[in-house]
Amino acid sequence: MGAPPPAQGLITTIWIAFNILLYTSDDFASKISLPLSKNYSFYTIPVYCILTYLPYWYSVLTIQNASKDRWDNANPKSTKHIDSVQKSVSSETFGRYERGKAAHNNGLENFPLLIVAVVMGNMAHLSFPMLNGMFGAFVLLRVAYTVAYIKISGVNASYLRSMMWMFSVSILMYITIRSAQVLAKSSVL
Repeated sequence: MGAPPPAQGLITTIWIAFNILLYTSDDFASKISLPLSKNYSFYTIPVYCILTYLPYWYSVLTIQNASKDRWDNANPKSTKHIDSVQKSVSSETFGRYERGKAAHNNGLENFPLLIVAVVMGNMAHLSFPMLNGMFGAFVLLRVAYTVAYIKISGVNASYLRSMMWMFSVSILMYITIRSAQVLAKSSVL
């Protein structure tokens, strides 16, 4: 049957890593010798905020450099301006610009779910190693996702990017649902 294609191998690796974190996260810190016994989960919010704006800044700088500073900062979303810029740069450069903006928008769309997961995980007093491990995996997946979003232009490879998104959102959904289960059994609310 042969070896799986590289994308399938990466998806399998991500799935295995996610399951390892999911089922062994309470003693995750001791296994990797990091000081995860302290709560670093709230740092995920500013890290993610920076990660969300990096593709936007990348997009603007890409277009400014390629179009010899034709960027209109006073009205950057004007259709007339965007059409003008598109005509002055290569289709590959404009594609990277559009994908960078799309990665930025996707980050903003996922921000509320991240905040809910961080707050609920802490309200439910989930273990610090679990929160740190899960949010660490989330950030790593989002870094890979963001780079893939900007770099991947082919349809087939874009499914890999979609899988990274799905796994990152699954982490947040798991924390949110697990927290809801704990909070439903407690008298915290």
